[in-house]
Amino acid sequence: MDKPELQSFRLLEKEAPANDELVVAEVVSFTDDVVHCCLSMYSKLPVILPTRHINIRRGRKVKDYIKVGQLLVASVYTIYEVEKEDGTQVRQIDLSIKSIQEEDKQKTMEMFHRANKVHQVICAASEYKIQAVEALYKDVRDIVHGIQEENTEYDIYTYFQEILIGEKKCTHEKLLKSIQQRIEMPSYTAEKEVRFQTNEPKGVEIVSERLTEIASYPGVKVFVVAPPLYRITCTATTKAQAERLLEMCERKRNSIE
Repeated sequence: MDKPELQSFRLLEKEAPANDELVVAEVVSFTDDVVHCCLSMYSKLPVILPTRHINIRRGRKVKDYIKVGQLLVASVYTIYEVEKEDGTQVRQIDLSIKSIQEEDKQKTMEMFHRANKVHQVICAASEYKIQAVEALYKDVRDIVHGIQEENTEYDIYTYFQEILIGEKKCTHEKLLKSIQQRIEMPSYTAEKEVRFQTNEPKGVEIVSERLTEIASYPGVKVFVVAPPLYRITCTATTKAQAERLLEMCERKRNSIE
């Protein structure tokens, strides 16, 4: 998978992963003995990957497997306390990339990509002073937790669509456009061949005006099949929206009969 634009964020309420949890770690640096990583989903939490937990073939070196900036799917091997020079205790997390199924790697990486996009969407909303980032995370907590169950960044987009109904139109449009630039929006199409004709004296002009009006709607395209038959194609971010848009176009057509 392509490397996403990484940001430091904490997707979940907990501050650190649990034992055996699969995580995506970004390589910061490495030596022959240890790979230093951080967890973006936990506010760049520092962790280590001992090289003994990497399947290194005989005659190969760590640098043959690991690159700075690389994203690794790893499991939390152990969590323990270490004592610093000043006597304070700090938490240390060791990772392992051994014995992880390819299917689990793919699911974890997909979840990470979705989580990163969700964070970008929330930051976009925060930039428009809807709420602070932490407050927004609390508001969309159920959706965010659902990331691990195939919810996508689009669910967050839909949420903002709903809460922005009462906002100023300019702010609403700018925010949604900003979000759309950060995520890949789903696309659904509804289409139908429709006859545009009328017995009115100025029928040609009336049909032309109505076709021009319909074609001006966002997401609507009108194609000539063989006059008076035209194909109307409506594209929207949900199937229901596409179908409603097509119904609206048909009502406009019906008004000229």
